[in-house]
Amino acid sequence: METIKDIIENSAIGNASFIYQTMVLSIFVSIVITAITMLAILLKNASQLTVTFGY
Repeated sequence: METIKDIIENSAIGNASFIYQTMVLSIFVSIVITAITMLAILLKNASQLTVTFGY
């Protein structure tokens, strides 16, 4: 937890208010969770995908 606090304090949002920091971090976490969920769904249904390369 100490490392996370140091990273936040030394980042661009370090001087911002607590509410703004919380909002930025929650948006970041939601993007990461969405990306991991999409990857899991992609890997789960990989056998049903048809990949074609063309112009």
